[in-house]
Parts: sequence; C-alpha cells; structure tokens
Amino acid sequence: YADETHDCPPASRVYTARIWVLQQTDSAIQRSLLVHCSSLGGDDATQLALHPTANRVAVIVPTYVRNGPIEPPIRILDLQNGQALDTALDENSEGFPTSLTYTPDGRYLLVGQNNGNSPAPVYVIDSRSLRVIDAVHAPGRVLAIAAHPKSTSFAAAAIDGLTVWKFVSF
Repeated sequence: YADETHDCPPASRVYTARIWVLQQTDSAIQRSLLVHCSSLGGDDATQLALHPTANRVAVIVPTYVRNGPIEPPIRILDLQNGQALDTALDENSEGFPTSLTYTPDGRYLLVGQNNGNSPAPVYVIDSRSLRVIDAVHAPGRVLAIAAHPKSTSFAAAAIDGLTVWKFVSF
C-alpha cells in the first residue's frame, strides 16, 4: 500500500503494510498498526498469528530488495501500543518464512520456511525471549503449519508431504 497517512519517512515511493485492529465492542475499525515501511519495496502482510494469551501478533511481511539491507520478514507487534518486538529468526534463518502459528499455550511461535531446497526448516521460537530454541525439517517448502489445540503435536504441510512432530517436554 502507498503511505497516505505519512507515518513513514518521506521518499519518492513508500511501501507500507498495516493491520487493522477491531475490538469486540467496536462498531467500526478504530485504529491500525504499521507493520512495514520501506522505500525499497515490499508486499502486503501475507500471514499473521495472534498470540493466545499475550496481547501481540506475529506477521510475515515479504520484503524484496535488489540492493541494500534485507529487512526482517517477521514482525511481532504489541497490539496495545504497536511497538515492534525483535526476533532472532532473522539472523538465523535458512530462507524466507511462509507460515507461522503459536502453540495453544503461547509458549512457542512455530515458523515454516522456504529455503529453495529440501528439506525446509520449521523453527521453534520461544515466545518470551523471541529466540530460536530448535529447528526441525519438513520435506520441501512449508505451505502451512498448525499446532494441535489439545496436545503437544504440531504439523507442517510441505510441498513434498505432511510431517507431524511432538514436543518432548512442553
């Protein structure tokens, strides 16, 4: 989207991605949060996951940059104030994120990737520290990821099959 709100620094062309926040008591959208702001290029927010117990959201925003620094493709935002929280995935990842979800208890953020090769990583991120604590691998580019609502299992649907894992200690 073009930045018509002037929340971004001035540039000849600015790309932004926003999420709109609607409370249960709202009859109309009262506010939006800026997720991405770049004059280098970008895309809409392609996936989002609401944390089940904390007031935050994780968002995938693909950034396409020909020359220059690559911006982090995952933004984690505090829904109260819009503040962006950092994640270590950006410096540790083997590709770009394609899917994400929180575990039902909110302890972990699971992020599936496309690294152009097979197998593709699924990162397990501690949702408090926002650090990668483990990685497992799916058979090919991860298309979707889901956590079982009542057990310690999670699954990744990949281009070459479905894989299910179980947390040893949850």
